[in-house]
Amino acid sequence: MNKKILGVLICIFLVVFAIALGIVFRMNVDFHSNTIGSYNAPSLDSNNNREIPLKLAKYSSDNEFLSLEIPSNWKYEILNEDENNNYGIKIYPESETTYAVVYNMKEKFGVCGTGLEIKEFTTNNNMRAEIGYFNGESDWGYVSFGKVNTNLVAYNKGLTGKNAEDAIEILKTIIYSNKDAITMNIKEGTLTKTSATVILQDKTNNESFGTGASFSIEKNVNGFWLELPKQAEISWIEIWYVPNEDGIIEQNLNWKDLYGELDKGNYRIVKNIGVLGSVYAEFSI
Repeated sequence: MNKKILGVLICIFLVVFAIALGIVFRMNVDFHSNTIGSYNAPSLDSNNNREIPLKLAKYSSDNEFLSLEIPSNWKYEILNEDENNNYGIKIYPESETTYAVVYNMKEKFGVCGTGLEIKEFTTNNNMRAEIGYFNGESDWGYVSFGKVNTNLVAYNKGLTGKNAEDAIEILKTIIYSNKDAITMNIKEGTLTKTSATVILQDKTNNESFGTGASFSIEKNVNGFWLELPKQAEISWIEIWYVPNEDGIIEQNLNWKDLYGELDKGNYRIVKNIGVLGSVYAEFSI
């Protein structure tokens, strides 16, 4: 056998050996990876921080919206308006005899007592709330959402221990909006065919209230509000404006590039205010 053929055979043997070694190594790595993954896999018991599917419990009317995110292992009941115009959402883990309920009441909420301890917490959408504890008890008695609505309050009706703690976590998902509480008007003397200054005002100190730079303009056509056709696409600055200490946001809006000069007609400016929806300011040219 000449040296050239021998060299080729040796090369083939080395290639086959390397491939076989790679397969064995890869099988070994996969085996150990699977073993380690199974060993460290989290258990699915009730004490684990696994995600639990959520249900959305909501009450809505023409002007108001109230919602909570409810874990699948809890139940809820929507309490529609009663004779006193109170409404709310009742939540409970097992029996209806021990539960928490969040109410929007007609009367302003208030509480007093010598044995009252108050703590603060922040909801998932950055709304501050107060938790009240009576007479040194470890389980909360009420939660007041007075920063968003002085009539909005949750009561603990017998929940204790972990159930009481879980109820607070549910209450942190609360979203409340009142369309009548936030207004937008055009500042006097600022309206032209291409611009205006708007004043947004919150009358309830709602800490969810704010707005971005974007807006749109709609025209009333035969009783329907239709957005004007755009003459250009605008890249809005990504900024979120919050109200001053008086609950006011003032913005100068110019739509010359976006819609051009407006013709004679009835219009309205539309601005988004986050989880609270949209507000409108009507005007005529």
